[in-house]
Amino acid sequence: MIAWRARLLAERGQYAAADRCLAEVMRHPHVAPITRVSALPVAGVLAPRRGDGDGGAALDEGIALAVRTGEAQRLGPVAAARAEAAATVHREAHGLVADEIYPVAEGA
Repeated sequence: MIAWRARLLAERGQYAAADRCLAEVMRHPHVAPITRVSALPVAGVLAPRRGDGDGGAALDEGIALAVRTGEAQRLGPVAAARAEAAATVHREAHGLVADEIYPVAEGA
């Protein structure tokens, strides 16, 4: 449940609180793979959202665990997180992140 709470907090933009939940999950040396595979996609997207790297290590471990289960409910979240992280890193690497937002008038 803590891994899912981390996901909720991350989606609400509460990254520090999400990090605390993730740390609580990951500090257990014998955490179940099912719990870990739920937490790793969250860890994998937090880094690029904050501009702290690409989250690759967490996402690589997540996909490896998800593939071993063969379950769509495990594969889907990891695949979505990998896509989000890749898109975020790509946008930043190629200067596609806006420095400013400009209002656009309809029909302009």
